[in-house]
Amino acid sequence: MMPLHVLQLGPVPPPEGGISRNMLAIRYELRAAGHRCSIIATSKSTVESNEPDIYHPRSKTALIGLLRNLDYDVLHLHIGGEVTKRVLALAFACTIFGGKRTVLTLHSGGYATTDAAKNAKPSSLAGRIIRRFSRIVTVNEGLADVFRRYGVEDEKLSVVLPYSLKSPDENVSVPVELASFCKSHSPLLLAVGGLEKDYEPLMQIAAMRRSSAICQTPD
Repeated sequence: MMPLHVLQLGPVPPPEGGISRNMLAIRYELRAAGHRCSIIATSKSTVESNEPDIYHPRSKTALIGLLRNLDYDVLHLHIGGEVTKRVLALAFACTIFGGKRTVLTLHSGGYATTDAAKNAKPSSLAGRIIRRFSRIVTVNEGLADVFRRYGVEDEKLSVVLPYSLKSPDENVSVPVELASFCKSHSPLLLAVGGLEKDYEPLMQIAAMRRSSAICQTPD
């Protein structure tokens, strides 16, 4: 098999995030297998990377110029959060310049609960643009159902869970302060994520309050 050049679009750390770490992991695996992987940052990084094949366009025109002029075999767009008109415009541009090998990954598992997702229709603007991609990757079955309502056929859908079931690294240890805190608090609820509505932070806070109230209720 001839080496491929895969072009990814999405956030480039810093700041760190789940999408950016996934993109860097894909880049690492592709390069380890002898392929080339370039990345176009679609959001502003606090520090611009000086690594080869990582681009930080400063305008929409510059981004389109990269899509038009870079020589790549596969284009992979990563998005998360809300699918706004601006995101759809970028997605449409990717399908124009990416040809017949275009992949879209929607990382936000909570998108399925949004009004836009609940009203998904093949005739919608989102539906018409999304169906232009060669492959759609989602992180759960709920999102896959949304794309089906957008008119995406099952053979173009892939569900890739956002976690890996394997034993933790035995060399990693919990800091003493955190271990002590966990031992002295029960019940203990741990949430890792951003304060974005798609990650339901208010629901998590409410759950903590309810748990606290239950623990304080006398028998």
